[in-house]
Amino acid sequence: MDSITNFWQQHQQRLATLTSMLLVVLMMMTIVNTTVFVLDNLDSMHLPEQKDIQKPAIKSSLSLNIGELNLFGRAEAISAPKTVDAPRTNLNLELLGVFDSDQPDDSAAVVSQKNKEGELYHIGDQLPGNATLDSVHDDHILIKRGSRLEKLVFSEQVISTEAPRTNIIRNALPRASRSSNSSSRLSQIRSHINEREEMTASPGLTNSTGTALREYVETHRDSITTDPIGMLANIGVSPVESGRLKGYKLQSSNTVLTKAGLRQGDVILSVNGKAVGDAAKDSALIERALADKRVRVEVRRDTRRFFLTVPIP
Repeated sequence: MDSITNFWQQHQQRLATLTSMLLVVLMMMTIVNTTVFVLDNLDSMHLPEQKDIQKPAIKSSLSLNIGELNLFGRAEAISAPKTVDAPRTNLNLELLGVFDSDQPDDSAAVVSQKNKEGELYHIGDQLPGNATLDSVHDDHILIKRGSRLEKLVFSEQVISTEAPRTNIIRNALPRASRSSNSSSRLSQIRSHINEREEMTASPGLTNSTGTALREYVETHRDSITTDPIGMLANIGVSPVESGRLKGYKLQSSNTVLTKAGLRQGDVILSVNGKAVGDAAKDSALIERALADKRVRVEVRRDTRRFFLTVPIP
């Protein structure tokens, strides 16, 4: 007992200081724990209410202001190309040629009454039979009779080229209301028509072109498969490739292809939308064209490009 008393008397000051420090630490820990507990309870009680109150206000503000501001201008509606399933017309008309332009209003068609001369009609022009030319497509045109749309297609024996093989009336001039671009385009059309008039074939030859193509293919079917390059040489055609230009060049002026409207020096670039130039692969396009009963050839003549469409019976 005396030893404890002596120890206390000797270290009284140090023990008092240590005890005070421990008490201060304990008090601080108690204060911190109490503060954290209170804050946690306040968050759990008030934060949900604040979210519920503030979120609708933000959404309402955004929908009210940003939705009505055209910060980047108004976007124009993009009209999808319309597909019209129109019935065939019963008018006594024949479609002889089409000029399908990138600008629909600049397109035109050559239409005739049966056994009569053809005339060049633009969009909106009146056709025989109290009909109006509504639109032009690569293999048909749509005409309007009253509020009804009807379709006029190529006949089995008609050949459509950029300049049709028919006696076109020369005074089919562009209308004065056309734009300068339209007038230029139609002037080119008229020039091509005049070119074609100078090399018009006899009616019998024109009508038999598709038949001649089929007969030639069926006669030389084996060589088309085994020796496509030799077959091309027989009809006066040879592969050509110069820079970006690739296809087949017509070397002769007296072949089944010239009967279809091609000229010596013309270059065939595509058949039914498929690029050509590889004879081994392109032979399959011939069989497909026979099955489709229609061959559409893209041709380059000098600096111009056009399409030649031949129905195959």
